[in-house]
Amino acid sequence: MNLTSLFNFNYLKENIKKSKAIILLCMLLLPILNGIILLMHGSTGDNFVASIYDVSGIILFGMYIIPLVLSITLFSFIYKKGAVDFTLSMPINKRQIFLTNTIGGMAIILIMQIINFIVMLLVSLIYSNIIVSYKMLFDILLMYSISYIFVFVCTNIAASVSSNKITTIVVTLLIMFLIPFISTFINSNAFTYYGNSDVKVECVNDSCKPKNYYCDTVKCEIDKKNNIYTANIRKYDNVTYTLPYELIKDNLFGIESDNRVNTSIIKMIILSIIYIIVGTVLFSNKRFEIVGTSFRSEKVHILVRTLTTIPIVCLAYVVLKNSSISSYDIFSIVLLLVLIFTYLIIYDLITRKKVTNFFKMAICLAIVGGVTIVVGTLVDVDSYSIKAKDVKEISFLDDNGNVIGSTKNTEVINNSISLLLDTEALENYTYNYTIKTNVKGSTYRFNVYTTKDNYNHINNILINDKEFSKDFNKYKNNDIFGIKYKDGYNRTNDSNLSDMIVNKYKNDKNIFMNNNSNNDLFNVTLYVYNGFNVKEIDFDVSGDKNLEVGLLRYYNANTKKMFSKINSDNDIYNYYIDDTYCIYNYEYYNEISKFIIDNIDDNFDINKDYGYISTYTHNGKNVFVTNKVDELNLLKSKYASLDTDVVIDGE
Repeated sequence: MNLTSLFNFNYLKENIKKSKAIILLCMLLLPILNGIILLMHGSTGDNFVASIYDVSGIILFGMYIIPLVLSITLFSFIYKKGAVDFTLSMPINKRQIFLTNTIGGMAIILIMQIINFIVMLLVSLIYSNIIVSYKMLFDILLMYSISYIFVFVCTNIAASVSSNKITTIVVTLLIMFLIPFISTFINSNAFTYYGNSDVKVECVNDSCKPKNYYCDTVKCEIDKKNNIYTANIRKYDNVTYTLPYELIKDNLFGIESDNRVNTSIIKMIILSIIYIIVGTVLFSNKRFEIVGTSFRSEKVHILVRTLTTIPIVCLAYVVLKNSSISSYDIFSIVLLLVLIFTYLIIYDLITRKKVTNFFKMAICLAIVGGVTIVVGTLVDVDSYSIKAKDVKEISFLDDNGNVIGSTKNTEVINNSISLLLDTEALENYTYNYTIKTNVKGSTYRFNVYTTKDNYNHINNILINDKEFSKDFNKYKNNDIFGIKYKDGYNRTNDSNLSDMIVNKYKNDKNIFMNNNSNNDLFNVTLYVYNGFNVKEIDFDVSGDKNLEVGLLRYYNANTKKMFSKINSDNDIYNYYIDDTYCIYNYEYYNEISKFIIDNIDDNFDINKDYGYISTYTHNGKNVFVTNKVDELNLLKSKYASLDTDVVIDGE
């Protein structure tokens, strides 16, 4: 078997030429729109840190449309009788047609994604206020290329079994979403959990029992006597789905899952290969006698029509199960049935030009409804239960839900479970951290509240844990691409100061959090790209005198630049002195501005008392730090506002 037996370039060229307008639109529309959106962000002059969806939101939306349109365009001949006859008369077999269109479509998708990548890269390089991880841009290229190809090959399979465009779209949706939807319905207990759930924890070992556990019911006391405790814990859908469904599941049903984009990408690659093979076989055996109708077989039509009702019936079940049976609910049920039958009739008229056996329609709907009720009843439970002894490993998470590191240390595990179950921990805690664990195929996440001493104890154990330290060091070496100072955002490659901050962060051994300094000037936010996510990490840079001095001098240098560029006094519209809001008054602002200008070149001594002024202009925020505390306090006493509720720019 040679390449020419699988791929026919001349056929592809002619096919593309025939529909070049639509194909060019598919290739260029989204990159152009995405570029325009980025240009709008950049042209404002406001700094912002971009996430994946900030720089590719329109590409994400197009994932559900463009590949489908592309497939229908390349296979457009199957929907027209004359075009079918002409194409089949050509010296090319059906296998070649399918593979040629598939390979050609994949090439078009890759070209589109490369164009989008180049557009994003150029705009981010031109506009320095767009702070973006360049690794993220490559990940966007990878993620959307694979996702688009996946949707494309799903549509190709649909085209291999259907004979009109509507059923092609329907079958595509069923291939992509039906099985994941059913899985979510079952694994999420018929969509009953949307966050935290009551979880019964059996804890026989004294080390994992809570020191304080309050009961207000007899059932609770009985459970406690049997070493069973109840905690409110977030449960996740532990199944990894393809990316098109993951996004819908999270936004439509509110059911969270771990961020496993890498797993989803691998799954889409494997499925795409399988679907290409299956599509080739189906298309090679496809009969074209019937064009314009749904399927050659009425049984296939009935099967597909029935499958489309499963999501509708499942969602209806969820709504109705939460209602008590009344005359109103009975009316709702009747109305729902009427709407479903109306949908089925319209579906038949559109896809088959006639209503196909109303009795069979009712029987199929009854079967779907019955199965849904049985499955929904079986999986519907009030609470989950786990045994502490089954918790073999726990992972510590940052504020963004990313894994810092994992440990199998029994003391750490039992200590965390004990604190989780302690009903007084919330009243006496100093620190908190988040943990994730997998127990018998289910993933749970919970917050632990603890004292400073215990916090430090756990931190020391983990630092000396080889497995945890390996994960922790990997976590610390993720791509830090942006820093937010008190006066705004910067790329990490803008100064030596950013290098000093990044090095301090990577060498910091505080696992769970960085205790923010009482001095707000030394608190920065690091923007880290990891696992297709941008995460924010609050970090305290105090403790290193050289770094402290460098940061404060950086603030003053930026303030000096601002005053050298300012066009008029009116460019400054607000002041804070030591985070105390100053009364709006043109004369007052002149005096404060003069104070800054007169002292901007003073040598700053960090070992002496100091204060600062925050200025707000149309170009952003600046900070001026000075040792002249007495004069600063005098200004504060004269102009400080008594209105403590005034908030500017999120401060």
